[in-house]
Amino acid sequence: MSAMRDEYFSKPGMSASMLKAGAISMSMMDYRMNTPMKPTPAMLTGTFRHQSVLEPDKFKQMHICDDSARTKAYKAAVEEHGREGVISTADYRSHLEAAAVVMAHPQVRALGLFDDGHAEVEKHWTCEHGPCKAKIDWEALDYWVEFKTTASIGSFIYQSERMNYPVQISHYGSSMDFKQCYVVVQEPKPPYEVAVYSVPSYLPAVWNKRTLDIYKRWNEYKTGGVFGGAYPELLEYERPAFAEETDSLVDVPITEFI
Repeated sequence: MSAMRDEYFSKPGMSASMLKAGAISMSMMDYRMNTPMKPTPAMLTGTFRHQSVLEPDKFKQMHICDDSARTKAYKAAVEEHGREGVISTADYRSHLEAAAVVMAHPQVRALGLFDDGHAEVEKHWTCEHGPCKAKIDWEALDYWVEFKTTASIGSFIYQSERMNYPVQISHYGSSMDFKQCYVVVQEPKPPYEVAVYSVPSYLPAVWNKRTLDIYKRWNEYKTGGVFGGAYPELLEYERPAFAEETDSLVDVPITEFI
């Protein structure tokens, strides 16, 4: 699976991960465009959860290994199956349980999400700014699904803004003429709570303005020598309120400490 990620990364085109990095800064975007992502433990957990929900047949072919990561047996398993192809018994069972919760959700059942369509659909298209690419979690004839995990569904909307998910959704949506999008969200720990969001049809087009702004700043950065960092302005050093309150309690002249 890591080979598939590397293959996708090497193909030309602007991806959602690159654009989300650009929402932070041009330097971050430049780095993301030229540096393949190495999967972290959190990313591996997300990959396992995605596969258990979106590609259950493939997930059931995972190699189960309960040996310590330091053992020869575990290293041999990773050598043969790849890091994303090896999982412990406990994790394997928990992801299967979590996937079952997703499929039992009343809105997933009522809307028929995941009943038809395909997982991990790769898209390549050309916009006015050049080649683009995307990997859609799930695409059916008249809708598509983005599957996310979150520590707390109650704070997911806040998290989605912080993680620049609107940029990702608008980028993906533009490859499919902005057809209906659903976002299925799940908490990683038992009882694996699930929520289903319907994205209003007008929002991806509105969010697309953010994407266009990122392209504009990217072009300025590449052609005009514009500073690409996230903090170009002169910042004022302001102490937090709790520190100022602490200072007020100290009335000993500083000269006594010299």
